[in-house]
Amino acid sequence: AAYRLESGDYLYIQTSETGYDYTLYGPDYKELDGGQLDNPDLSLAEAGKEILAIHELPAGTMEPLTGDRLDDFLEATEQANAIPQPQAWNGIDGLLNGKPFMPEASPADRAAALIELAEKNAPRLGSEERQLIVAYAEAVGNTDKVIGLINRLCEQGYELQKGQMDSFVKSEIESEIAVANAQRQIAQNPAAEPV
Repeated sequence: AAYRLESGDYLYIQTSETGYDYTLYGPDYKELDGGQLDNPDLSLAEAGKEILAIHELPAGTMEPLTGDRLDDFLEATEQANAIPQPQAWNGIDGLLNGKPFMPEASPADRAAALIELAEKNAPRLGSEERQLIVAYAEAVGNTDKVIGLINRLCEQGYELQKGQMDSFVKSEIESEIAVANAQRQIAQNPAAEPV
């Protein structure tokens, strides 16, 4: 049973094995408090008054919600208390609209700005992934490749879900970084032997 209270709050009560389970909601339908009342001998109305007394709420009018009003209340509480799901990742590319991104910035600064852009609406990357992206940007110096890596990691969301970075992806990217660093070293000093 659900009741609208004089204060504008709501009380939702259900019977349980030991008495009643209840939840108090605010006028915005967000959950305020809840608990159990272990007294099955009370009627529903008596249980409601007892719950109000426990929470030191005025025991004024308890207007029962029935029919469509009850359905609307239950739907509103479900929506108000739902855990928001992160929006699907559709990539940085669409945000840049094909324009060059910070052409004067260093690769590390550009990577940091791209990460910030990717996480504008919600966190999508773990700290290890962020560090790897910056190291990758410094090694390859290619914004399109960095965007590709950010898109890939954001889409997977691996570190945020599992608490650590995907070891296969990490080793793959670290290999690319090593190759890029070796190529840059050879380009700077052609007489140097590759390591």
